[in-house]
Amino acid sequence: MTARYLIAAGIALALFPFQRRIDASISAAHTVAGTESGEVEERLNMEFHSPFTRPALLVATGLAHAADSDSGRADMRAIVAPLQSTQAVIAVLSPGSSLDTMLVGTDKTTAVAVVGLAAIPGAMDSVRAITRARLAEFRRVHPRLVLRWTGEPALVGDLRTMGMREARRAELIALPVTVIAAFVAFGSIPATMAATLAAALVILISLGLTGIVSTFVPATTFTRTLIALVGTALTIDYMLLMVRRSREGAPIDALRRTVLAAGGIVGLGFLGLTIAPTGELRAAAAAGAITAVVAAVTVILLAPRHVSADLAGRKPSQRWMSWGAYVVSDPWIPLCASLIPLTILAGAARDAKLVTPLERLLPATMESADAYNDLKHAGRAGAAASLRVLLTLPGSERILTDSGWSTLEHATRSLASEPGVASARSLKTLGNGNLIAAEQLLPQVARDTYVSADGRTAVIDLVPDLARGEASAIALVSRVRALDAEHVSGVRGATLRVSGLPAYALDYQDAIVRMLPRIVLAISLATLIALVIVFRAPVIAIKAVALNLIVALASIGGTVLVFQKLLGFGSIFPTVPALAFGAAFGTSMDYELFLLGGVMEARRAGSQDDEAIVLGVAHTGALITRAAGIMACLFLAFTASRLLPLAMLGFCLALAVTLDATLVRLALAPALLKIAGRWNWWPSR
Repeated sequence: MTARYLIAAGIALALFPFQRRIDASISAAHTVAGTESGEVEERLNMEFHSPFTRPALLVATGLAHAADSDSGRADMRAIVAPLQSTQAVIAVLSPGSSLDTMLVGTDKTTAVAVVGLAAIPGAMDSVRAITRARLAEFRRVHPRLVLRWTGEPALVGDLRTMGMREARRAELIALPVTVIAAFVAFGSIPATMAATLAAALVILISLGLTGIVSTFVPATTFTRTLIALVGTALTIDYMLLMVRRSREGAPIDALRRTVLAAGGIVGLGFLGLTIAPTGELRAAAAAGAITAVVAAVTVILLAPRHVSADLAGRKPSQRWMSWGAYVVSDPWIPLCASLIPLTILAGAARDAKLVTPLERLLPATMESADAYNDLKHAGRAGAAASLRVLLTLPGSERILTDSGWSTLEHATRSLASEPGVASARSLKTLGNGNLIAAEQLLPQVARDTYVSADGRTAVIDLVPDLARGEASAIALVSRVRALDAEHVSGVRGATLRVSGLPAYALDYQDAIVRMLPRIVLAISLATLIALVIVFRAPVIAIKAVALNLIVALASIGGTVLVFQKLLGFGSIFPTVPALAFGAAFGTSMDYELFLLGGVMEARRAGSQDDEAIVLGVAHTGALITRAAGIMACLFLAFTASRLLPLAMLGFCLALAVTLDATLVRLALAPALLKIAGRWNWWPSR
């Protein structure tokens, strides 16, 4: 057994270097495939030579002089000067170099510097280190000065750091509880230690393999957390099955087949997310599928192959035998008693509001969140949540011509007059608005930022009026997209395309809502086919998929009731139902396979259908409840996370395993087995 652990440890050690690729592949909020915001982001990267496509924002508060005064502008030039001397920075716009009023807060003591970062590793960390190192020096002139970073690069770095910190904090909470629950479940210290070590090896191996795959499917800030959650839960589940059932005399080969089938089907559940339109869900699909398969293979390799004589032949408890006999004797009572609460919870899922409000994109205690709040207090939050509108002229028309300049002026003025728009900025609004001045006096970086390399497309930044509420910025996206481009620009054949953070949020939630039924269908069909192949019994497969659907919907409904209604958050993050469905559907299948494995084992031993159901419940009842208890403890630890999506996901999964292990596998599932009778195994005899 020691040799097998050494082999697994060697594999984990060999894959360890590839873990670094996970963090390296993490990008900003992934664009949503096939959406307008994704198309615009791609065009901004390909057609514009601007260093400000995805800028970092340095927010300076507590300036000693008004930021729009000569002294204040000189102060900002001094603050950004150290940044301009580093290779990590390509260009900087601040009140010291631009008259743009959006760079000065309404309180006059807040200023914003727009920093274009070089595409080199650690650029964001470098500029943060510079401002931290120079802050004490700056405070000699500005005693109340605070420098904070926000914008997409800062947000990504903060989410990565906070995600890892929150995951570690949750793991520290979950570890002792999980170990205690595992000890109770396994009944011995050596078995608990073996399962814990196996879980650690599964996580390390899965991280290495995910690092390799991240070259093709970029990771997200939650990839490591997902692997830790799924790896620990499934490994302990499978190890518990192998240890406890082998003590009761179950054939080792049959248990291995059950574990392998369970891991494969959980992996299929995650792979169903690959059709999702977002990078976050595709990354979760890859990480979850890899972890499920690694957990199954590792447990098969490491689980004890022989049971000591003093542990062998343990009989199931009389309590579980009595419960199984009660369910078989009158299946309609447990069926109705379990189906009613599940149906009520599942019905609550229909009330889910899958919305991503801007005010909850940034968790508290993050520097980028504090900087965004500074912008809000200074009346400049729109600078971080502006809409980027691409105006493309028809044919060979160019922006920097008399006719093109007139078109840009007309479009900028039209968009600025739209309800909910605080201001509109384009190349026309910079400087004195004269075409000759724009061509000869404005910096090249300004032209590169607002006009494409081929001259046909211009960027118009719309700053939303956040006094109407931050959700109004998302509504503004829909209104702008509904505008007639010819009317806005005054030119037939011109086009308008919208991107920016509000547009991304709208496209993200719309894409998830649109694709969620297809994700459910894909996961259900893949699982159904796998179960038919494994059991060669269509009725069993259909019943298992139906029960898993009920569990997944009920857990999502319970999350809606708690977070959206009871706690007053008002909505559910769009990612949560899709990710929770894939994970809950797969983990629920574990317990279905445990139960069916016990029933089929009894049938192969010569028991009739009713007796086989009773023995199946008796042999797996304690196993399922103990395994679910461990998983629920693990998942519940993540509900304390300050990252709201992670807290929602942890609660949803904890609720799913609790419902599954109580109402479904120990009441509803055996009751349906009894009612179906011999048709369970059709067309077999």
